[in-house]
Amino acid sequence: MDHKNYIRLNLENVADFPKMLTDKAKEFYNIDISKLYISMFFSKIIVNSHSHPFDGIRNWDRNPKLPLGYPGWCGRISAFVNMKSESYASAADTLFSSEYGKFLGFHTGTGSTGHTNGTLKMEVDFSFFVNDFPLLKNKYERYLIETAKDENNNISHKNLEISATDYAMYQSDVISYKKEIDMLNTLLINTIEHYKSDYRNKNPIKLEENSPDYKNLCENFNRIGNYVIEINMSTTPSLKA
Repeated sequence: MDHKNYIRLNLENVADFPKMLTDKAKEFYNIDISKLYISMFFSKIIVNSHSHPFDGIRNWDRNPKLPLGYPGWCGRISAFVNMKSESYASAADTLFSSEYGKFLGFHTGTGSTGHTNGTLKMEVDFSFFVNDFPLLKNKYERYLIETAKDENNNISHKNLEISATDYAMYQSDVISYKKEIDMLNTLLINTIEHYKSDYRNKNPIKLEENSPDYKNLCENFNRIGNYVIEINMSTTPSLKA
């Protein structure tokens, strides 16, 4: 059995990864993984500046003529890794190094790589690509097909509703009703304005007059306009609009 590629070739659901990792680490290598915590999300573009799928390429300098990333999962992984030895080797590299790791297809980044004797927790950035996991890749391709159907169905539904509305609006009875509604709306607005004007005339109010220096007061207290106070230490403060 190909232990290094077992998870990569057999993982069918991402949610199964934590258990598969702990089980196979113990079964294949007698490695205890405890207090495992994984937080990941799927993205159509996992940047390939540092890592890439087996069938992809690295694009360190972000050359726009080359792929800028690949679909996959990324996030954070933390755990205590114990190989029952006195070694202070990197736990992250021991498990996931592309050169000598126990499980291939995974990539680690910034963080504490931990110790394989279980004394220091591994806590690093973590990612893997769809293309490196055949069963997940198959599901992703099916997912793209189904989501494309959904998008096409939504577009068809919207186009149907637009066409149906256009058809309805040009029917003679609808046109007739719309003209009546427009006339009634105009009549309603004019009637409302008539009664408002009548009420104002019958209930006049007496407005208070402002003092002659009101504008000056406003300028001093920024009540009108936008003013900036400029202070020159050699002169008195002035207001400038």
